[in-house]
Amino acid sequence: MRVLLFGGDGFLGTAIKKALRRSGHTIANIPRIDITDYANFKVLPTDVDVVINCAAKIPSTAPLHYAELEKVNADGAKNVAEWVRTNRMTRLIHCSTASILLRPDNEYAISKRKGEEEVLKILPDATIMRFSALYGEGMQWFGVIPTFVDAALLGKKIKASSGARADFLHVEDAARSVVLAVEKRISGIVNVASGVETPIVELASIVLSAAPKSGASIEIINSPLSRAIIDITRMKKELDFEPSISIQEGIRRITQSKVV
Repeated sequence: MRVLLFGGDGFLGTAIKKALRRSGHTIANIPRIDITDYANFKVLPTDVDVVINCAAKIPSTAPLHYAELEKVNADGAKNVAEWVRTNRMTRLIHCSTASILLRPDNEYAISKRKGEEEVLKILPDATIMRFSALYGEGMQWFGVIPTFVDAALLGKKIKASSGARADFLHVEDAARSVVLAVEKRISGIVNVASGVETPIVELASIVLSAAPKSGASIEIINSPLSRAIIDITRMKKELDFEPSISIQEGIRRITQSKVV
């Protein structure tokens, strides 16, 4: 199939491009545009079978105002959906986040939920893919995994919250699930996750085991229990998808990539 991909230069988008090409699909060559300005869409080709939108504004080390998140994650998503409808294209796959379910009061999650609502209002048959915590080589270097890897490699203490848990999904697995969504006609919201709820203390141990011996240790910080279980029934039954990269393998790869 011929696919048009928004956000193809990002962490997830890069993985999706590789997965699409491996599966024999063609990716339309497009200039990088600002999806928050609808006028920019006029330069894009419309002779495609599927449009994928994984363009997003995500939290980083730099402070972000909610308006910045909403502009891309909601207004930009609306523009993409409107462009797809106006040009009578048949399918849109919109990439979203399971944070909507797990941390609904988070500003990023709020902006992504609004984006989903805008897309489904315009294109009720669109596919919405909600991914759990994405990680892998090339990820933005902030958050729990980078913090733990840096501490392990520098021989420092890894401070792990006792009650925290997360579902980590390797970006290559996420990309494979998108390829399946391209190839299968499935509409509505699909949660995509590893299905493994990893305690953050266990993650610290996995990182420590993957890192070269450096004298690093784990300090457990007492914290309330937080869960990371989401319903992945549609992923398994309708996409017929199972992630293949374990958290142990994924962390090994990341750690190796950081050891020069």
